[in-house]
This record gives sequence, structure tokens and C-alpha cells, in this order.
Amino acid sequence: MDQAISNALRRKAELERELQRIEQFIALYEEFAGTSAAQSGSVKSDAGNNHPDGEVSPPPRGRRVRPPEVVKMVERILKDVGHPMTRGEIASALAARDVVLPAEDKPRYIGTIMWRNGDVFESVEGGYWLKGVPVPQTDHEALALKLEGQPI
Repeated sequence: MDQAISNALRRKAELERELQRIEQFIALYEEFAGTSAAQSGSVKSDAGNNHPDGEVSPPPRGRRVRPPEVVKMVERILKDVGHPMTRGEIASALAARDVVLPAEDKPRYIGTIMWRNGDVFESVEGGYWLKGVPVPQTDHEALALKLEGQPI
């Protein structure tokens, strides 16, 4: 391979990695500041979605949610499954619902949200559970929790 094209491809890869880091920073900033890049006048680049053959990949499937939405979803998930779940299990359950978490280490991100919402969740044997709600010991108790708040 010609040295010039080799250098160009290497530089392209470096720029794509840098762009990913910048986009991750923006996502984290938005999460913690409660703003969006669109509100602050920034425009997200789609340069990282280009393939060498000129095709453009589709945007990631699903939708990004803010931590308060994640809290509500995790509450519903725990009620639905009827038992404590680990951070990884929660991250997988959210992914199955097409929820995009703005982090590379999704279980760690979930753990941070759970810790910051200690008034809602607690760490128990087997994972996280709803604070103040007894862990169901039978399938009947789990079903009752799942149906709680739903119209009959």
C-alpha cells in the first residue's frame, strides 16, 4: 500500500476515535447539565457514520433517555420481573426495550443512577430492588407486584 494512503487511513481512524470521545463528552455534559447540544447551538456531526465505500450507516436504533426516565423504566422492569436484578441484567433489559444509554460501560452507568437514586432503589442480595418494597418470595407475590397500579 502506498505510504500516503496508509498515513491518510491512519489519520482518519485517529480523527474518528477523537470524534467519538467528543460526542461522548457532549452526551455526558448534556446529561449532567440538563441541556442539549441543539439548545446550546451545537450540531452533532455525522462524520463518524461514513464508511470507506461512501455509504452512510443508519443512526443507532432506539432512543436516548435521561436519568429520570431511566429510573422510571427500571422501576417498571423490577416490578415486571419480580426479583432483584444486577446492573448488567438491568442494562440488558433496557437494551431489549431499545433504550440507548449514553455510556460505553452501561452497567456502571446503571449503577451510578441506582446509587444517586437511593431513595428509590436499594442494593440487596441478587442485585438492586425497590426501596421499601419487600422482595417477593413467591410467584404470587411477584405477580401481585407486576399488576400493581394496572387497571383490572
